[in-house]
Amino acid sequence: MDLSAFAIDGMIPQRVESPTTIEDLARIVADAAKENAAISAWGGGTMQTLGNSPLYYNVALQISRLNQVIEYSPDDLIITVQAGMTIEQVQKQLAAHNQFLPLDPPRAERATIGGVLATDASGALRLRFGPARDFTLGMRVVNAHGTLIKCGG
Repeated sequence: MDLSAFAIDGMIPQRVESPTTIEDLARIVADAAKENAAISAWGGGTMQTLGNSPLYYNVALQISRLNQVIEYSPDDLIITVQAGMTIEQVQKQLAAHNQFLPLDPPRAERATIGGVLATDASGALRLRFGPARDFTLGMRVVNAHGTLIKCGG
């Protein structure tokens, strides 16, 4: 794997981790915390230049393999997806039931739901429908110590 593909402001990570489950993700983060390693989450890589440069960068945490629909209830207008699912993939799932998520970030074919929520890059539709967080009922996340936590509904 070409680590330079995960460079941020010229810094190249020592390794790339690609978890396939949230439990894998929690383990990777916990191990990195024990090593005092700096992690950068990497979905579609569309917003990696946003914000300040990291002081150091050891692990690229590529979440693109966390791209599954966990639950979808079209009648209730509720879909639960993993953070690595792209906006385009979510829209295709919803379109099958004549529904859509009012998010239109740049490069929707690469932008992940996790990245859109992290950067609030929800696109111009936010002017009519509101930001991405208005459509988020709850989340299961891994904190900086590798602990799984649940917030919201």
